Amino acid sequence: MVFFFWSSFVVAQTPFYRKISFLEGLPTQVIYDSYVAKNGMLYLGTDKGLIAFDGIRFKEFPFNENLGLAVNSIQEDNNGVIWCKNFANQVFFLKDNILQLHQSAHKILSQDLNNLVDFLVVDDKLWLLTEKKLLLVRKDKNPKIIHQFKAYNQENAFTAITYDSRIKKIYIASIEHFFVLHSNGILEQFPTQSGQKELTIYNGEVYYNIKGRKNEIWDKNGNRIETILPDKNTYFINTSVANNDFWLCTSDGLYELNVTQRKTGDGFLRGKKITDVVSDKERNIWVSTLDEGLYFIPNKNFLKLDVALQTSKTQLNFNSVATSQNGHLFVGTSNGKIIEFNTKQEQVFVYDSKTDMEVEYIYLYENKIISSIGIFNLGQSNPVIGGYFGKNITEDASDNFVIASYNLAGLLPKQLKGEPSVSNHFKAKEIINFNNGDFSIYPFRFKRARSVFYCDKKDLYYVGYSDGLYVYDTKQQIIEIKTKEGKPIVASRIISDGKGAIWVASTQQGILKIQNNKVVQAIAKENGLSSNHCKRIQLDSNGLWVVTDNGLDFIDFKSMKPRNVGLNLGLKGININDFSITNDQVFLATNEGVLYSDKQIFQDEVVPNFVLSKIQSKNQWFADGAAFDFQKNTVEFQFQTIHYKSLGNYNYEYRLKELDTNWTTQNALATKVSFLALNPGNYTFEARVRTSDVVTPIQSRTFIIKKPFWMTYWFGTLMAFLFIGIVFLVFKWATNRARNKQLIKEQLALSQLTALRTQMNPHFMFNVLNAVQGLIYSNQKSRANEYLGAFSDLMRKTLDVSDKRSISIYEELETIQLYIELEKARFDGDDFEFLLEVPNQLDLHLYEIPSLIVQPFVENAIKHGLMHKTGKKTLNLSIKKENENYWKFEIKDNGIGREQSGKINANMKKHQSFATKATSNRIALINKLSPLPITLQINDLVKEEMVLGTQVILQIPIKEATL
Repeated sequence: MVFFFWSSFVVAQTPFYRKISFLEGLPTQVIYDSYVAKNGMLYLGTDKGLIAFDGIRFKEFPFNENLGLAVNSIQEDNNGVIWCKNFANQVFFLKDNILQLHQSAHKILSQDLNNLVDFLVVDDKLWLLTEKKLLLVRKDKNPKIIHQFKAYNQENAFTAITYDSRIKKIYIASIEHFFVLHSNGILEQFPTQSGQKELTIYNGEVYYNIKGRKNEIWDKNGNRIETILPDKNTYFINTSVANNDFWLCTSDGLYELNVTQRKTGDGFLRGKKITDVVSDKERNIWVSTLDEGLYFIPNKNFLKLDVALQTSKTQLNFNSVATSQNGHLFVGTSNGKIIEFNTKQEQVFVYDSKTDMEVEYIYLYENKIISSIGIFNLGQSNPVIGGYFGKNITEDASDNFVIASYNLAGLLPKQLKGEPSVSNHFKAKEIINFNNGDFSIYPFRFKRARSVFYCDKKDLYYVGYSDGLYVYDTKQQIIEIKTKEGKPIVASRIISDGKGAIWVASTQQGILKIQNNKVVQAIAKENGLSSNHCKRIQLDSNGLWVVTDNGLDFIDFKSMKPRNVGLNLGLKGININDFSITNDQVFLATNEGVLYSDKQIFQDEVVPNFVLSKIQSKNQWFADGAAFDFQKNTVEFQFQTIHYKSLGNYNYEYRLKELDTNWTTQNALATKVSFLALNPGNYTFEARVRTSDVVTPIQSRTFIIKKPFWMTYWFGTLMAFLFIGIVFLVFKWATNRARNKQLIKEQLALSQLTALRTQMNPHFMFNVLNAVQGLIYSNQKSRANEYLGAFSDLMRKTLDVSDKRSISIYEELETIQLYIELEKARFDGDDFEFLLEVPNQLDLHLYEIPSLIVQPFVENAIKHGLMHKTGKKTLNLSIKKENENYWKFEIKDNGIGREQSGKINANMKKHQSFATKATSNRIALINKLSPLPITLQINDLVKEEMVLGTQVILQIPIKEATL
């Protein structure tokens, strides 16, 4: 490997440029012409035809006829229509994204044997310039010859035409003359230098150059501007004006011409054939070449250092940068070298480690350059201490260096000899030799370290290890600082603001502010930081500068709001490894070279040029406010944005206000939004573009989805009448149903009164009074008094429930128990037993059943089952939950059974129990009003043809009592 060094190499002020072919889609490297349209779109005339570029993608335009020839000239008319010509004497215009052949021009040029030199489109007029004629082509009119050479020959031919829109004059050049066509039609003619000319309008003046001869520029008055180029064999290809600068497009690069001083500046893009230079609305400069594609200059004042260093590597990477107190710049490369530049950005020295390691950091101390590849004395190319020297270094107040290395962090002596000066407060450790040198290191910890920082105000050592951020003090305290969420911090770099705060660039959590060894503030991607992976951090009086893996950010101290300041300088895809800040300049060490400029350039903001399309539905375009039939309820919007500086590093934000108040985000490559199957209604679609903290004004489109016929007024009216008719019929049906329901309720009330009659029938009352009389005659006055009290309670409870449709189960059981107490008196001794089973875990006060629904069956069991039985008489009443919907009431007696009871009643000419029949009718009425019916089942208990009694099962729906 051979390297060439220049000790005093004066470097040109070369703008930073990029080759756009790094973006996929450019189909060719051959570009003849370029043009920036009024809408900001860049058009390229190439050997593949016309191509448009919006900063992200390239678009080719097909010809309407099978021609497909190269486009070598592009223009735009007053209506924004793009025109172009090819090498085959054909003129085209762009319509519906297809290049349409201009038939009138084609007919004229087909009849003319001369070559089409150039054309103009001015005020809807087409000017054709052939070698011998200037023709005007107007719509619906015959072409008009404005001027032609009477004695035409190769020495007397037209060569160029251009238009000055400011003063409305057309300039034409020929081999021998210069013509001016005024707006009133007068054509002036002036003699010129002989030769094939190219015309350029600059600051209201017309200049021309002569192809194939000396590199000279002339004005129309015959004044010569001599241009001196490095190579005598270099020739002009074109002259262009971009951003009010005069550019010379040559066969060996691009040169700026200072017309006032009449001198040529230093060139760049050497070795490339430059065909054209244009600028866009963002003041970017686009450079077209004949065989190497398109180049992009985001800002002429954003410069790149020309490094005089040869290497065998395909691409030299610059990994670190530092600025000395005298303003010299030191840049570390990926092949083990450090390059020194003076204040004029002139390369003055190269320090060579004789290794191929990358320079991870540069630290300037007195007359030494300390780096990851070794230590150099200023002005000496070879290192005084070679080999690997850590990843980061700083100084403490005890005459030590604090170093972070691949396997440890610790203290080194500044003299780089002997042992470090270690405070007695530090824990005693083994001091070991470092890097096989003449000095030793006091290790804090044997762990891979990335960054170190010493806080002299508090005498604290901060070390960023691969597993966390640790603080060491002179009292042997070791503190790990974690995020507010308790996560470890991996610090790439650590700095202080001089006001008591420590700022950390972390690899995962963005930027962290630390005070009193606690994280008090975090600035991350959700706050606007370009990435949470931060590499470097520095500060100036205005704020923090941060390098992330997505660019260069600036955080203003006033707002503490981050902004990606690299977006407006075309840095997308460029890896910034390190940077250095002076009072007024910023230097970036990148994989594309060392870039620098004034700080102000980084603060410039360029708002994206955003256009929201018309409304599209079913492949048709509609204007704002369009109304669609309900079948066309799927709409689409398209975005077109031009923001060349960011090269597509922006996002779209949109919302359909009636559906969502929040913004939806999609990246720059997604340029369409569709809404499917929208409901009828009025809608407003809003969209904008965001790049870093810059947001374009909101653009909106309104549209209406019409209602279907069944939602229209007339249909609604018809449906209203139909509804009224239906309502009338339903009302009539409901009235009849309510009448029937009321009738049922009245019958139910009547049945309830009937049930009451069963409780208060004269026969029952006679029996009770008879029993009381018997007790009195037998001188059982106390018992007669109790019996009469029970009878009184039963009558009172019966009257209490007489106006209630439902009572609690507990009240029903109270009534039954009173009734049984009265009936017991009619039986002899203790031969009658009543057993009651209820669920213990349930509060029967909380559930209700129809009033007096069970008692008649208890009465029936006593009167017809037990009254005629001899011996022991038993009556069981059990209550339990059958399931989630029903109670099960079971009344079981050991009486004579229904068959024997029927015979006795027949002999006594009695019929079915009045109470039982009334209750059955009442159940039938209740079931008509209830969603769940009451069921009744009566079973004869028989075993081996012996009657054991009767069982009544009554299932009643569960209903909670109304409190």
